[in-house]
Amino acid sequence: VTIIGPPDEDNLVKPLPDPTNQNTSQQQHHPSIVHIIGTGLTPNLLSLPLSTLHLLSQADAVLYDSLGLAYEEICKVVPKHCEVICVGKRGDSQKSWKQSEIDDLILQMTTSTSTTYTIKPKTILRLKGGDPFLFGRARTEIETLRSNQIPYSYTPAISSCIAGPHLGGIPLTDPSLNCQSFGVWTGTNAFGGSRGLGNTINNTSNNSEHWDVDT
Repeated sequence: VTIIGPPDEDNLVKPLPDPTNQNTSQQQHHPSIVHIIGTGLTPNLLSLPLSTLHLLSQADAVLYDSLGLAYEEICKVVPKHCEVICVGKRGDSQKSWKQSEIDDLILQMTTSTSTTYTIKPKTILRLKGGDPFLFGRARTEIETLRSNQIPYSYTPAISSCIAGPHLGGIPLTDPSLNCQSFGVWTGTNAFGGSRGLGNTINNTSNNSEHWDVDT
């Protein structure tokens, strides 16, 4: 399933003009399009839907995360001229990309005429492990595209927080067991701190809230 959103309306989900139609005003001013795609759980080509493989085969640039599809796998599908750049965040001593830097790079690739890139990208893929909207920081990237009137599409994928229990035979909801809801928490806060269950008012790492969890 691909949800396509326009950059010029308040509604996040709306059909986008056909990119092949040269008569549309958006296509005349913005020949590029960015596809924000979730790659799900297993980082291999066999787990991807045909629609994602098709987009990879036409990509001019691919920005991928450390926990998503591996560089070697991506290079098996993309054209020879395609630029493949890892922008994933890391938890070790190696330098990680800041989200603002990723946003700027996406914008640069869709609008820059610099000779830095041998081919001006027109189809840019932003690959994210799991689902882009579950701790994937997709919102800021979409806001960057929308504010600059750049067409984009969003393809959701299954997240480990759902697939993990299911692969273990554990349903997340079950009316007979009175399991009617479930929650998802991150291990870090918005600033990279180690306490994801922190103060939700000022985004500090002070874990002052109490949570009752049924196990």
